[in-house]
Amino acid sequence: MKKLFVTSICSISLLVGGAQTNSLINKSESSAQKSNRPTVEVRAERSSMRMKNDLNLSNDQYTKLYDLKLAKYKEIEEVRAKYATDEQKDARKDSFRKIRDTYKTSLKTFLTADQYTKWEEFIKVKRDRLMKGYEQQPNSKPADEEAVMMQVELD
Repeated sequence: MKKLFVTSICSISLLVGGAQTNSLINKSESSAQKSNRPTVEVRAERSSMRMKNDLNLSNDQYTKLYDLKLAKYKEIEEVRAKYATDEQKDARKDSFRKIRDTYKTSLKTFLTADQYTKWEEFIKVKRDRLMKGYEQQPNSKPADEEAVMMQVELD
């Protein structure tokens, strides 16, 4: 009975130790990667499918939306690469604002008025949820509503 107990304790400790070692290895590998963000195409596909379901888009609208989102996400990646440092934060914000405005105007061209209104409501709900999250974090600075709005619309 004692041998069984000692054996089980040893095996449990080996399993726990092995699990910790594997997690450390995985963390170091993931930190070596530049980003674990999905590709631009995957993000455009996911976002377009979500909007297709939420807004009841036709196949033609979906195709236009996918192309628009793909172009938008590529522009965003270029801006992030171009203005990567904190000193270039204002230029990055301005570029994001231009991308957002272009995206909104392009959406209006192929969405119906009802679909566009529904999309704006989704954006408002998402922004409010994000603002509440910022407010609930201890020791956090007040959320910049414009930055939150940019983040919501660029997603």
